[in-house]
Amino acid sequence: MNVNFCDFEGAPKLCNFQAAQNTCAIRAGKRILRWGVLALVVSIGTDCAALAQAPGAQPVNPDATPAARTLLRDLDSISGHATIGGQHNYLITLSQSSDRVYDLTGKFPGIFGQDFGYGDGWNRSSTLGRAAMVQEVIRQYRAGAVIALMWHEVRPVDDEPVTFQDSVQGRLTD
Repeated sequence: MNVNFCDFEGAPKLCNFQAAQNTCAIRAGKRILRWGVLALVVSIGTDCAALAQAPGAQPVNPDATPAARTLLRDLDSISGHATIGGQHNYLITLSQSSDRVYDLTGKFPGIFGQDFGYGDGWNRSSTLGRAAMVQEVIRQYRAGAVIALMWHEVRPVDDEPVTFQDSVQGRLTD
């Protein structure tokens, strides 16, 4: 498969390149790149108008940081012209999934996803890995990645760690 990443004019500014090996997985055009189950691809295009709403969109938070405003402006500038490849990673394995995308393509994903976890032991959703995950997220951000964090909230009657089925998806009644 021959894939050209970062092949549009605004890519270096958007990705904040700091080293040749730390490039973002961006592809011009509307075709979405797929790596089996590895890649979560976010299309920034005309079908995602809700993200940017209109040229010159303003953050919904009036107190947004300069970095957040710059990111919104940069995403707005590629709307309809590019796709940013992203990768979700598991808490306990830090960047292993993103590293695998690099192994397969020679490029790192532009979006680094992580989860704060909810489980116990050393499984992929264990809360034991949170401190290391935060350090990895900081490292990825400094390397130029857009960060996507999630947290699976447990039921308010439960204390972590929990199981996904019993708490995160669990039923709560009054």
